[in-house]
Amino acid sequence: RGEVSRLILTAARQKFEGIRYPENEWPSHKSEMSLGQMRVLEIDDVKLPQSMTIARFLAHQFHLAGKNNLEQAKIEAVADTTTDLLNKFGPIIWY
Repeated sequence: RGEVSRLILTAARQKFEGIRYPENEWPSHKSEMSLGQMRVLEIDDVKLPQSMTIARFLAHQFHLAGKNNLEQAKIEAVADTTTDLLNKFGPIIWY
């Protein structure tokens, strides 16, 4: 789910540090995270949670969210469809 944000950062030519915790290390970091879950975007000591919230924030931040409201709605529809597909097929693929 974090891949959308990584793609946005790459498209915007932004340097970023992607941290992925091995499953056995995650419990020791869980309490540090907003809502006790991954994904988070840390900016100026603020941890912003929720994958799609992060993606939308980054798209706006780097002027990739559409030139008008209709373009923005189309982009968000693609993002929401991606979430729907992950929710439906993710359990089949990863479990």
